[in-house]
Amino acid sequence: MDALRMYRIWAGKPSYRVMQRQCNSRFAASTIYTALRSDELPSLDMVQAIIIACGGSEEHRHAFVRAWRSLKMSEQAVSRPKAQPPANRSLYSVGDTA
Repeated sequence: MDALRMYRIWAGKPSYRVMQRQCNSRFAASTIYTALRSDELPSLDMVQAIIIACGGSEEHRHAFVRAWRSLKMSEQAVSRPKAQPPANRSLYSVGDTA
């Protein structure tokens, strides 16, 4: 989120209304504001809209998409319960029992 906020500053800190117009109103200005104020990872669509709204290049958009996917995968790996090891099983001899 810090990178997205810094990207907005790098872009000249456009107003949220300008950002809304720049991304063809995919999101309302208030929604963009809320996303950038939060520390929660927004949706991929929101990340792309912010980059577009800041006048970002296709290269910048791809870089943020890669970063978002990496973070999302890490988040999923952390939240997924770890696989339990198989229960201990006793081994029995298969030798002659006669």
